[in-house]
This record gives sequence, structure tokens and C-alpha cells, in this order.
Amino acid sequence: MDKEVVKELIQGDLTEDNLVKELNQLLHDGNRQRQLLEDYEDLQDRLGNAGASEKAAEVVFEALKARK
Repeated sequence: MDKEVVKELIQGDLTEDNLVKELNQLLHDGNRQRQLLEDYEDLQDRLGNAGASEKAAEVVFEALKARK
């Protein structure tokens, strides 16, 4: 995405204060909620809709089969 969509709270960043801050933004900040939904829609467009993984697997399988 070339930007942070969701704050990753891992290891030392996962503190009670940081978790409360992020949850408050997600639950109570309308601008943040809209931005998150827009980013998720953009991500879905970039990754492909339903069946994208299966289509990618078929392409890989056919390419490997063609190498024989």
C-alpha cells in the first residue's frame, strides 16, 4: 500500500496506552473510519476480488506444467 493502513502493535509497541489510543481512533474518529474503509477498498482492488488466490495458483501451476 506504500503507507501504513493499520497500526501494527507488536512486541514493545503493544502497550495498554497504545492499544487504547488506536481503538479509540477506530471506534470514535469518523475520519479515521472512512480512511480505513477507503484503504481496505483500495487494497482489495490491488489484490483482486474473490478468487484471486485461486487464479494466481492456476497461473503458477500452468507455468510449472509447461516447463516439463
